[in-house]
Amino acid sequence: MPTGALLVFGFRAGCLDVSMDAHFVHVEKAYDRPVMSAFHAMFSVGGVIASLVGAGAASDGMSPAVGKAAAGVTIVAVSPWIWAAFTAAAIRILRAGSDRTREMAPSSH
Repeated sequence: MPTGALLVFGFRAGCLDVSMDAHFVHVEKAYDRPVMSAFHAMFSVGGVIASLVGAGAASDGMSPAVGKAAAGVTIVAVSPWIWAAFTAAAIRILRAGSDRTREMAPSSH
């Protein structure tokens, strides 16, 4: 049973990675400069932060459930700052009136 669960988990994680990369290709075109490496870096930073919080919780003798909860709370606490940064960047792109941004927007017909 654990092997099958790991297989399904790995498949789903791979699908998520592919879908995120496909989306980032469109975002990169809208930015009109390479940014995918920055997205990958931020994804890795999130993993490192969660790992450090979990390791800190484990070293303090907390249960894995408490460590996961602490990592989740940390990510939720940081999310508004990340959301604001990406939203501000998107607004700058839209205000610039880039033709590429208009081409990327979904059509209404």
